[in-house]
Amino acid sequence: MTSGSAARRIPLGAALLLIAAPAFSTDAWRVQTTLRHDAAVFAQPSLVVREGAPGIVDVAGDGGYRLQVSVTDAPDGAVRVATALQSAHGDVAPVLIVLPGEQAEVLIGSLGISITVSPAPPAG
Repeated sequence: MTSGSAARRIPLGAALLLIAAPAFSTDAWRVQTTLRHDAAVFAQPSLVVREGAPGIVDVAGDGGYRLQVSVTDAPDGAVRVATALQSAHGDVAPVLIVLPGEQAEVLIGSLGISITVSPAPPAG
């Protein structure tokens, strides 16, 4: 092997690494949610969570609820969104695999959760 052919392989290897890297590399995510009961919206919380760390929205009162969300990387540029919702309407804990910037929705019985996840702007 000549040094010329080895030099040609390095850029190809670097290109393969770029293709295999996640499309979104961020340590914080903005999570926008819409919570529904019997198709009626009862809350639309939005929060920023750190990669892998849970974020919690806790609202007291008659229509109160507690929503916990965590976001981690998933294959093919997607993210895994684990949720846990406790409300007067019931409790659900779906896990969704979504592409950043695209809305995903799940309906479990009479409870529905719509989620859009996008990279959070840098703090500061």
